[in-house]
Amino acid sequence: MDGDLGARPRRSELLAVDDATSSLWVLAGAVVLFVSNRVPAPLVAMGTALALFALGLVDVAGAFAGFGDPVVPFLAALFVISEALDATGVTAWTSQRVLAVVGQDPRRMVVVIMVVAALLSALISPNGAVAALLPMIVAIAVRTGRPPSTLAMPLAFAATTGSLLVLSGTPVNVLVSDAAASSTGERFTFFEFGLVGAPLLVVAVLVVTLLGPKVLPERRPATRSPDLAQHARTLIEQYGLEGGLYRLRLRAGSPFVGVRRGELDLSDHAGLELVGVQAGELVDPSLDHVLGAGDVLVVRGPSDAISRLVLHASLSVGAVHRTGEHGDALFSRELGVVEVIIPPRSRIEGLRVLPGALTPDGLLVLAVQRQGRDRGARPTTLAVGDAVLVEGTWEALRRTSEDHEVVVVDPPDVVLRQTVPMGPGARRTIAVLVAMVLVLALDLVPAAIAGVVAACALVLLRVVRLEQAYRAVSWSAVLLVAGLFPLSTVLYETGAADSIARVLLEVVGDLGATATLAAVFLFVVAIGQVLGAIATALVSIPVATSAAEAISASPRPFLMAVTVACATTFFAPISSTANLMVTAPGAYRFGDFWRLGLPLTIAFVVVAVLVIPLLWPF
Repeated sequence: MDGDLGARPRRSELLAVDDATSSLWVLAGAVVLFVSNRVPAPLVAMGTALALFALGLVDVAGAFAGFGDPVVPFLAALFVISEALDATGVTAWTSQRVLAVVGQDPRRMVVVIMVVAALLSALISPNGAVAALLPMIVAIAVRTGRPPSTLAMPLAFAATTGSLLVLSGTPVNVLVSDAAASSTGERFTFFEFGLVGAPLLVVAVLVVTLLGPKVLPERRPATRSPDLAQHARTLIEQYGLEGGLYRLRLRAGSPFVGVRRGELDLSDHAGLELVGVQAGELVDPSLDHVLGAGDVLVVRGPSDAISRLVLHASLSVGAVHRTGEHGDALFSRELGVVEVIIPPRSRIEGLRVLPGALTPDGLLVLAVQRQGRDRGARPTTLAVGDAVLVEGTWEALRRTSEDHEVVVVDPPDVVLRQTVPMGPGARRTIAVLVAMVLVLALDLVPAAIAGVVAACALVLLRVVRLEQAYRAVSWSAVLLVAGLFPLSTVLYETGAADSIARVLLEVVGDLGATATLAAVFLFVVAIGQVLGAIATALVSIPVATSAAEAISASPRPFLMAVTVACATTFFAPISSTANLMVTAPGAYRFGDFWRLGLPLTIAFVVVAVLVIPLLWPF
């Protein structure tokens, strides 16, 4: 029994259909389900693999071969890298710089984003460019109040187009260059692809900027991060945090040692206010409490008056909280602030706190509000529903957010990435990203290896936590790629794609070289929407060279047309990995892509058919 687990199921002779036709039916069914948008796309993809198994077109290993394809771990690694860029504030810093350049002009914003994406794609890959820039796009959308859907699709389309600028932009370019060397003895040079890639990038920018505002949906994802760009000012105004808050510890020789709490007098130090006293874990002891060495005075006031008090009363300065003129000291690379709410049945209910006191977890209490009203400097016994503003290290705040005894209003990770540009781990993240870009640009190792090593390095360097990396991966995109991989293989191996090509060339007949070039281009575009770029290139390269030989033309323009057509993947989220990566952040539906993709494809067809023969004559 065990030996038969990987065998193909037997098909009834009454239902027997040749493998090529069966694979085309599966393809048609998948397209219908994708377009209908009635079944989640990942389920359609996995259902496609199961249908191929049920029809006997693949065995068990073949049905799940997509999970072993290098593109799957590479895709997952790119999501982790994207999370690291976002979590460390690199994207917040980058988005601020971009916004400083482009302002609020939406067209200028789209142009800059598309050009940057295309240039970065030429250095690494379309997927790597999208992974690096997608968090920045979302941050820009949040800060400008625009839906991410107006920016994410242009990013994906520009990244795909940018792969046409140089030889290393995509593996398809390398395959085509090798095919040119085999058929003509001359490869395409490193920058030769840019002769057609650069005009196409200009066309893509023009089409997107002109038609994008009319056809792109204005849709926001179901879950999105709030805009915390002005979070510091919001908290200062809501909790009245103007000025400084100091914890001053009594030394053994302080004149305050031995003084009763009720007799402590700071009237000689103008501008200072005694907020409270903390003796160990005892917050605001009674007026009869005798102050001792180690007790802490919580004092509010200007820093110069605090300095005079420290010298006069032999005090040591403990924790210090200053808001800064514009709240710029509220968040730093080391310290942050979060709001927590006391939920029902919390063990913290009944805990006595006051501004300036330390909690048992080592967090500094800055303010307490009850029913929206500030409790001021007086001690408060916490009750259900109270809002407490606490300060601490980001790691301490993160541990607090995972504690079920409080409800965090804004998670520390979200606050950190939006309020502290180039925060903790930013330099390590940039170093890892630069190293990956160099490795990919120099083609030292396969892309999947470079991506996985970079993702693992970010975890080992403690830039992202392991559970954070798990959450960062878009598993729906992974399932889509893995589920559709068997269909791509079957269409190639059964000859279904080749049969379509032969029919297409018969239809063109003797209309001439330009018509044949256009027919090949359209064929490659059509199958490329489902097969994926590499599989499409493998299927269409022999078709292109055969078509050139049939009309006694040079294969070079036909092979270049294959390269451009493989990058013309604008009709659906499944057409390219870059499209898949922006689908969820842009809240796109399956049918959203063709509205902008169709005119862009038409423009690519026209430019390619006119320009390619001029650069590479028949």
